[in-house]
Amino acid sequence: MNQETLIALTPEAENKSLLIYENGNTAIHGCSPISYLQMLDSEMGADMQDSRERFNQYPNLGIRLSDGKIYLKMRFSNVPPIYGYVLLEAIDKIFDDENDECILYLTDGQTLPTRWRIGTVSLHMRQAQKLLGAPETPEQEK
Repeated sequence: MNQETLIALTPEAENKSLLIYENGNTAIHGCSPISYLQMLDSEMGADMQDSRERFNQYPNLGIRLSDGKIYLKMRFSNVPPIYGYVLLEAIDKIFDDENDECILYLTDGQTLPTRWRIGTVSLHMRQAQKLLGAPETPEQEK
């Protein structure tokens, strides 16, 4: 596994994920985004039962890994596989595009288009802050 900070995992095809790192590097991995995060958590030495409980606590919201990093679940596609994950602390700003879909501006300058409206993303981020103990949500722009 890579020692760089993983900031996003987006679905590419069935059982394939695009991994996006903070320095702009990308890689394709042969498993789903959730499976990759579970593998990453186990490499950090997480107890499997504890890990399973944390992954199942808020399955539609996101995941707190054993190192404290929170990955927020996002919809990236309209056809399966549709969900990926973004490191919450890597989201700098969110705004709407011309199709009313939310674009995430990441702290490294990259952008990620989602298939959700800005209100859904904003609500999702606030829920993560409340339930998973995440830092404050970034500013919204229109």
